[in-house]
Amino acid sequence: PIGAGLDSLLEFVESRFDAERIVFQDSGWLSTSTDQPASHYELKTVLAGCNPVGATFASMRGRALKIESAATASPSSVRVTGTAAAAVMGMVRARDGGGGLKGYAWG
Repeated sequence: PIGAGLDSLLEFVESRFDAERIVFQDSGWLSTSTDQPASHYELKTVLAGCNPVGATFASMRGRALKIESAATASPSSVRVTGTAAAAVMGMVRARDGGGGLKGYAWG
C-alpha cells in the first residue's frame, strides 16, 4: 500500500521481457503538493529466472536516503557531514534517538 511504510512486492518469475527496460513511475496521492519527499513509493522488485532487462525510474519524487543508528538507548544519533553530504543526501536532517527509538539522519 502506497505510503504505508511497507514494501509492495512486484515479482516476475521465469518471465520473458520483449522490451529493453521496465519503467517505474509514481503518482503522488496529493496531486497538488510538490513537496512529498519520501515514503510514498515502497516497492520491492524481484526478477527470478528472467531474461536481462533494464530499469528506469521516471519522475520518482519520493527519493530519500535514511541512515539509522544501531542503538536505541540515549544518546543515539547519526550525523552526516563533509563536502559530499549535500551531493549525496541534499539537505540533511537528523533526529536523535533514545527511549527505545533509533537516531537517524535523512536527506
